[in-house]
Amino acid sequence: MEQLQWTFSSIVIILLCTITMISLANTNFYSFSKKKQLLFTIFYTLFLCSNVLVQILLGFELYGDLYIIFTQIPLLLFLFFVTRYRGLQLIFLYMSTIIFSSGAMMLSSILIYFTKLPFLSIFTSYCLMFLVSSKLLKKPFYYILEYADSKFIGLLTILPLLYYFYNYYATKYQYFTIMTTINHDFWERAMTLAIVIFSYYINIVFFKTQIEKTNLNSVQQMISQQLHDATNQIQQLRHLEKHASMYRHDMRHHFNYINSCIQQNKPEEATDYIQQIVTVFENSQIVTYSSNESINMMISSFKTEAEEQNINFSVHAPAMDFNRFAIIDLCKLLYNGIENAIHACQQIEDISRRNIHIELYEKNQKLCLEIKNSYETEPSFNEKGIPISIRNGHGIGVKSMIYVVEKYEGIYKFSTKDGFFLFQVSM
Repeated sequence: MEQLQWTFSSIVIILLCTITMISLANTNFYSFSKKKQLLFTIFYTLFLCSNVLVQILLGFELYGDLYIIFTQIPLLLFLFFVTRYRGLQLIFLYMSTIIFSSGAMMLSSILIYFTKLPFLSIFTSYCLMFLVSSKLLKKPFYYILEYADSKFIGLLTILPLLYYFYNYYATKYQYFTIMTTINHDFWERAMTLAIVIFSYYINIVFFKTQIEKTNLNSVQQMISQQLHDATNQIQQLRHLEKHASMYRHDMRHHFNYINSCIQQNKPEEATDYIQQIVTVFENSQIVTYSSNESINMMISSFKTEAEEQNINFSVHAPAMDFNRFAIIDLCKLLYNGIENAIHACQQIEDISRRNIHIELYEKNQKLCLEIKNSYETEPSFNEKGIPISIRNGHGIGVKSMIYVVEKYEGIYKFSTKDGFFLFQVSM
């Protein structure tokens, strides 16, 4: 009976550590396809069952000796496929959870000492570990995994990695022995862990604070600039539309004037006047691409600019539901994406290869946007798949686009395919 209680306790430890890591990685299991969900469930179930069998057949001492093989390596492999993080990011996530697990294990030992209830003590401690890490560390983890470069993550990983080796040397993973013993070694390990956790927490919170400060300044700058540009575009279009409306309203007077010119034998003056009217209507034309006026004005403005640059500009925008979004945010996405696309096409010497295509549609109750453009120079991407450029102001536009997508908890992707650069969004 006691062995069965410890076996269930070990499964609770593995299960709650897994949930903690998936939570810190901001991974939604239900976002996967049904096939992937089934495969991951089967793999993880077999993984837990094998741990139970190994403990029953080999005993706790031998299981501790083989803990790395039967538990840590399969769990790391599972996280590799379930989360989107790789390399140092995944190692940092895994090693950090080991620190949290060690803290929960220390608390479990104290509770077991006083209550003599191993399963309840372990379950309580690891639930507390999950709640604390999810409430206090989820956001700092997000900033580190998303914004920190490999060098910084590598440096930050050194602390939990050193503790990992120290912990293995001190315990040999004989947890079911040391968790029932509180002696001098226990308090020595507890003090070491407390120092590590404190130092670790200070580092990640400091990084979070710095990133938030940097992002706030960048966001303020880019929002100010993009709002200024977008407002100018919309005001200009509204101004032109107003003039066009005035001309339509006074069409009777226009015809009277033209008729008067013809009667007075002034054909050149009549022709010039007609041409002025045509120019005004052409410049004020707003094409209806979607059900939203602001989006139509934004795209129409860029269509005119693209045509002036001999760029083939096409749009397909059947999307109808924009109620969930601030239209100015969608305009920022379009403004930056199309502006970058036009700039890329301007670099192409062969005019026939200048192409921009925009898709704005709905799929699975999500608003999807794709901006596709040809390019001359192969774009470069950083390790997170974000395009980089030495062109002044380019980074601000990309950050603005990412900021809007993340504001609505959407996903984005920058990529190249068949000679085209693609910016894809689902939110």
